[in-house]
Amino acid sequence: MFKERFHIPSMLSLLLVGVFALLVFGRAMDRDLNHDEHQFIAPGALLSREGLLPYRDYPIFHLPNLTFAYAMMDRVSGDLILSTKLFSAICTMLTGGLLALVCWRSFGAGRKTYAVTGVLLLLVLVFSDRLFDFTIGKTWNHEFPSLCLLIGVVLTGANVIRDKVWIAVVTGIALGLAVGSRLTFITAAVPLCLASLLYSTPWKRRLQLVACAGVGFVMAIIPTIWLWALSPEAFWFDNFQFPRLRLLDASDERAQKTMSLWRKVRFLFKEVILPGCPLFLAYLLVGVAPAIRWFHTRSSAFFPTALVMIAIPFALAGCFAPSRYQYQHYYLFVPLLALGIAYGLPFVAKESRRLVILILSVLALISAGMALSERSYRWVKTIFDTSAWYVSDVREMATQLRQQVDSGKILTLSPTLPLEAGLPIYPELATGPFGWRAAHLMDPEKRRRLRFVAPEDLGAFLENDPPAGILTGFEKKELEKPLIEYAKANGYKPMGMFKRRTLWLRKGPE
Repeated sequence: MFKERFHIPSMLSLLLVGVFALLVFGRAMDRDLNHDEHQFIAPGALLSREGLLPYRDYPIFHLPNLTFAYAMMDRVSGDLILSTKLFSAICTMLTGGLLALVCWRSFGAGRKTYAVTGVLLLLVLVFSDRLFDFTIGKTWNHEFPSLCLLIGVVLTGANVIRDKVWIAVVTGIALGLAVGSRLTFITAAVPLCLASLLYSTPWKRRLQLVACAGVGFVMAIIPTIWLWALSPEAFWFDNFQFPRLRLLDASDERAQKTMSLWRKVRFLFKEVILPGCPLFLAYLLVGVAPAIRWFHTRSSAFFPTALVMIAIPFALAGCFAPSRYQYQHYYLFVPLLALGIAYGLPFVAKESRRLVILILSVLALISAGMALSERSYRWVKTIFDTSAWYVSDVREMATQLRQQVDSGKILTLSPTLPLEAGLPIYPELATGPFGWRAAHLMDPEKRRRLRFVAPEDLGAFLENDPPAGILTGFEKKELEKPLIEYAKANGYKPMGMFKRRTLWLRKGPE
């Protein structure tokens, strides 16, 4: 009876997932904010507190699902940064749990000890991966859509046997949620919606399942469709034209270099594949062979492994789609490769099992060793020490800010901090430095119409709505120079604040 209720391999697997989740939580609480994250956090607060909508009321350079999710988190918790960090961390915890579950369920009843070993090695390979460590714990749009796309892959792979309409609908919803959070996921999500066409069922049934997945997909992107209908010009410009705007600036050499396909391929091999070689090699070892067997046999048992292999090049196309590459854009590869490993492990021949486990153990040790040599894990000691969390630092900063400014808008290129303090910002600068640094490349009339503000517009923009305070010290000097010049020209006095930041007030401290 005890063994039936407390199956030791099951308990060990749950324990491993629990440790993984705890480490993900600790990493999220330790990480500070960078300027990429304002464009995700600030819109959620503007929607929650003022009812302002993306595109219609301010620029936003991503699809809006996270805006609605973060607005809900802010409304429920009232703690802007902690709630959004928790949201992203929970998505990554669920990703690890899903990978472990797939690995566990893929094995037969008599091979659960082998399954526990697979779960352990899989979670070590994922957590110690450099790209995984770089991306998680942030509030940008990578962890949530990656989880949704992974769910779509798993459900599509399961439905080859289950053949259920509701699974196809939920698959479409998951994939739509992914695309509605990050547009570049469309290159992988749309083929996955069509993957039912590869089933061995009659064609009429395949088409029915594809249609159901399409219905779910459309349901999930209704917020995107709605906002597009409200502000079609702004929607189109923010998502499709603005990302290439900085390429018009001949002085921006980095933007010019990172746009070429050769540079993107070089970056993929040099910065993604080589540092992450343990995970890539592990996938090549166990994930590729069963996928190839599906192409030869069309057996439903091998279909999930083939689905991962099919998804990878489409995901890569999405990584290459932005005009400029960024390291975190490739994060989706980590859960995808790990899923391929989880699906492929059960197909390792019995006579090769020990050798494969040995090789995977060596790869996991190499990955862990690389992680320990490259990164500090001091934060592990403070997982349960709330005073050491970054959120505690932000609250202290917000308290200091609120003591100096009790009402009125804050002008800054770092809008998250005043929002954490409960102070309003200028919605036109909700994206932080991103719209600001490229707006001068737009036609002045178009800037006004689409609610962009360029440095040369600042005086006129603030003429009838001057700020109660101006917060600087977060971005490069050349970006904040117009803010400082405006402050000096209009009688604002500087006072030193937290961590070498400066708050400009109309009156100096008494």
